[in-house]
Amino acid sequence: MRRPVALPAPWTAFVAARLGVFALALPPVAVAFAFIGWVSDKGLIAALGGAALVALAALAFAALAFLRIWQSGSQGLGSVISGSLAAGLVLAIPLLAGILFLMIPAVPDLSTDLRSPARFDALADDPAPLRLDEDGAGYDQRIMMLDGNFRTLFIDRPAWHVHEVLTGFAEEQGWQIVSNRAPAGRSAGRIEFIIPSWVPLMQRRGIIRLIDDGEETAIDLRIAMRTLPHDFGKVPEDMRMILDAILTAIAATPRPQSDL
Repeated sequence: MRRPVALPAPWTAFVAARLGVFALALPPVAVAFAFIGWVSDKGLIAALGGAALVALAALAFAALAFLRIWQSGSQGLGSVISGSLAAGLVLAIPLLAGILFLMIPAVPDLSTDLRSPARFDALADDPAPLRLDEDGAGYDQRIMMLDGNFRTLFIDRPAWHVHEVLTGFAEEQGWQIVSNRAPAGRSAGRIEFIIPSWVPLMQRRGIIRLIDDGEETAIDLRIAMRTLPHDFGKVPEDMRMILDAILTAIAATPRPQSDL
């Protein structure tokens, strides 16, 4: 008695498996290239979008292959499952981002001084919009409803000394300082920097503004996204951490011998 011979796997199963593996490999490679500077932010977004499209194509071929296997009893179910799982993992990333986008309020631009926030100079042309400069009072009021605890810091030390302390603080944090100007008389000092991230699209830009009023130094901090229009909760988190760390750094530094 002859045993039934299983039919070979349909070509669609082979294509589904290969597309799924390719889609799964593309995002980490693109993120790695963007992290070391070989791919721009726009290139990274295009690569992630392309990975999602490839994953959708893998699912489509997997569905066709499964239908053929169901009808004919041919081989290839393992390829269908592996391709579907790989594609599902790739599509889970934008799905999770979409859920977080809807659940977490967007605060892509935040400052301790909402009425007159420090203006970016070297980083003003980054892709993400600067909402405090563009949207006016409506955005300011929404920010204050979300969290009104961010206030200008007033330090009873000369501005030149505070600038030296905060320059060293920024360097210790591993930030990329792109512009640094010491205060001079009534002219404000400013430290403009980039907060790195292992996900390049989540990099933030920041600026510390120092104003000496003759008696104490006013410290204002502004944090904004560089690329994405949504911060996924990172900007308020940065504000809290940096403001607390600034106070700690100044308190840990001896006062200058002279205010001059």
